[in-house]
Amino acid sequence: MRLHTGFLMAILALSVPVATYAEAEGKMTPTIWYLDTSVMINGTDLLGPIPSERKLCFAPEANKDDLRCFMAGHQNITKWAPTSIAFVPPKNAPPRGTVILLHPYYESECYIYQGEKKCQPTLVKKRVEMGNYLAHPHIAALIDTETGQTPTELVASRTYEIQGYRFGDTGNGIYAGVHMLSRDTIVRWTYDSILFSPSETLGQGTELFVHNGAGKGNAWIVGDGGHHVGQEEEAPGTEPDAGSGATVSGSGVSFVDIAEDDPLLPALTWAVNAGVVAGYDDGTFRPLRVLSRVEWLKLLIEASDIDVSSATGSTTYTDVDESAWYVPYIRAATEQRLAGGYDDGTFRPEEPVTLAEGLVMAYRAFAIPTLDPRGEEWYARYIEHAQDNTLLLSGENDPTQPLRRGGGVWLLWNLQQFQQRCPCCGRDS
Repeated sequence: MRLHTGFLMAILALSVPVATYAEAEGKMTPTIWYLDTSVMINGTDLLGPIPSERKLCFAPEANKDDLRCFMAGHQNITKWAPTSIAFVPPKNAPPRGTVILLHPYYESECYIYQGEKKCQPTLVKKRVEMGNYLAHPHIAALIDTETGQTPTELVASRTYEIQGYRFGDTGNGIYAGVHMLSRDTIVRWTYDSILFSPSETLGQGTELFVHNGAGKGNAWIVGDGGHHVGQEEEAPGTEPDAGSGATVSGSGVSFVDIAEDDPLLPALTWAVNAGVVAGYDDGTFRPLRVLSRVEWLKLLIEASDIDVSSATGSTTYTDVDESAWYVPYIRAATEQRLAGGYDDGTFRPEEPVTLAEGLVMAYRAFAIPTLDPRGEEWYARYIEHAQDNTLLLSGENDPTQPLRRGGGVWLLWNLQQFQQRCPCCGRDS
């Protein structure tokens, strides 16, 4: 039996639901990603009109049609609710990319057929951009391709493989210390593997970096048999500032990576003399290194003289190891209501802290009052107060960007001075 075309279209229109699309909106943090960084999107209408068909996608910033997508049930997506999405970025995410929500839905398309109005569902693939990000590369292994072993030195003209994540499709190059190897040494470059043949021997102690166009990421020390972190990452679970890298003379302080006329030096002098920071054993301060949530808590609590010894009991966060160095700081921060966990029961101690998050914690620690905000964001009152009173390091005003060591010490230095001038400030006031 042959069905009339118009009749068939009518049946099709009845069999597929036609949804009304509400434009999704959201804000993503953080926007700089390291290995296993957890990302949160907060917004509205994030499920989409047909929740079973929604996808979370990643695309190169330069080619947003090149989508790499996850369905909602993918293991990297830990939460997808109407107002929030939590996920761990894939290890093959483009280095400089955009997060896009794919929200398919059917809309009714109508036309006139033989004098009658006919309608049929048409699939529309709505794309909603959640923001751009930078994903730093991560070296996981260095292999001699002839022996299959980790080399103790890199011999000229032999071929070696760097294995890892988020190298990108082309990359910027390989660095030995501060010097980039010739592009001619690269045999093959993929997102998780780089083959290269150095033109000269690189001995033990050489620091290898991969630059993927978004950043250098971590360092691999040749001959030391393993992965080591560079200035942009700190080893998870390692207490920061455990060394004594600063040279102290009277009230003066010097670091090998801080010039004598650096505007940051007065803040560092205060922080070192106050016992807030001590630098690293190699004499560096590393002002550009991103702070994690617990690293910032440690600096903040010590700068504001909050007593961590009075905080007792176990934490309730599912991702906090009770034996970790930072547990007393998390306990104190929780009791003093400086910081809290997430809806999924985690604290995410190693996740980079954003400027907005760091400001909220700091203003609570120093008990500095603020006026009603001009903006509508949850952090508006703090960022506006900090900007109005010039408390932030020059050039660091984006609340969604990660807080770095230099900017963090500068903020603490200014906050403690502001607190001393403020008659209504102080935790005991």
